[in-house]
Amino acid sequence: MGNIGFKVMLEGKDISSTVPTDHIISSKYGAVKIVQENYGTITVGSSNNVSGTIPHDLGFVPMVIPYIEATPGSGEWRMGCQPIGTPHVDTYLNNDSSKTYVGTTNLVFNIVNNTGSSKNVKYKFYIMGDSGNG
Repeated sequence: MGNIGFKVMLEGKDISSTVPTDHIISSKYGAVKIVQENYGTITVGSSNNVSGTIPHDLGFVPMVIPYIEATPGSGEWRMGCQPIGTPHVDTYLNNDSSKTYVGTTNLVFNIVNNTGSSKNVKYKFYIMGDSGNG
C-alpha cells in the first residue's frame, strides 16, 4: 500500500515518469500548505491607520498571503500592499516593515485609510507552512 498517491503530469510527460520536474504536483513530495486562515474586520479612522496582531506560534517565520477589501461590501479584494504607481488607492495594507511584518509567533499588520472618513476594512490572511511530511 506504500505506492498509493496521486500525481499530475506536465503536458507531454508520461505518467510513469519519476522525474520530479515532469510533475505539476505529486503527493510523493512535501508542499507548502495553508496552516492557518485568519479573517476579520477592523475599523480604521479617517485619514488614519490602525494595527492588528494575529498570533500563530509556529516557531518559524511563515510565508503570508494578505488580502484586504478596501471598499466595504465591494467584493474587491486586493492582495498585498499598495500597488506602486497607483495614487488613487486610498486604503491599503501598509508596506512599512516596521508596521506590517511576520515573526516566529505573530503576524502584525497595519492598514492605512486616506479617505477622510472612517471605514470598516475586511482582511484575510493565509499563513503558509510545510507539513514536513514530504
